[in-house]
Amino acid sequence: MIHIKSSSIYFITLSELKNFEIGSIQHGRIGVIPFFIEDNTKHYIVNTSNRGLLSDFGGGIGRKEHIYFDGFKRELSEECPYWTDYIFEKIEQNNKTITDLSSNNNSLEILCREFNNSKTKYILILLEVDKHIIDSFKPSKEVYTLQVFKSPDLYRLLEFNYKLNNGLTQLKLANKGKLISM
Repeated sequence: MIHIKSSSIYFITLSELKNFEIGSIQHGRIGVIPFFIEDNTKHYIVNTSNRGLLSDFGGGIGRKEHIYFDGFKRELSEECPYWTDYIFEKIEQNNKTITDLSSNNNSLEILCREFNNSKTKYILILLEVDKHIIDSFKPSKEVYTLQVFKSPDLYRLLEFNYKLNNGLTQLKLANKGKLISM
């Protein structure tokens, strides 16, 4: 666990995520950033949101959703319904407990960020996918375009505070705290 700007960021497992209850949380959010590896380099797939922000795929968790994972299913099906089944299959295939937190070779990493005295929790899933997923992209009401960044290029965007949504801000903090290496 690392502490940055009055928040804590740490890894959780898929089984922990599937049991993560909303409970006393005042604000929750969950998203995924898919990536593929080409020429030994991670390529992150992000989108440009309807507000012009670079964004992960996800959003806020509603009070009627008692489990974060249920909110994730809803958010993903709203933003990119054509990817939903594929993403969940990949999550299950790559389900494993993270044992080496310094490794950047994991195909599934789940980051949790807590702040506001643990009343706000944001979950970010980094998931390895096949490159062909890009070919099936279709714009939606919330997701306008895709952008693919090699890890060094995305890192530069994060460093210069490009227009980022909450999911990419979380990635920036995890990278800054050396919890993950891009």
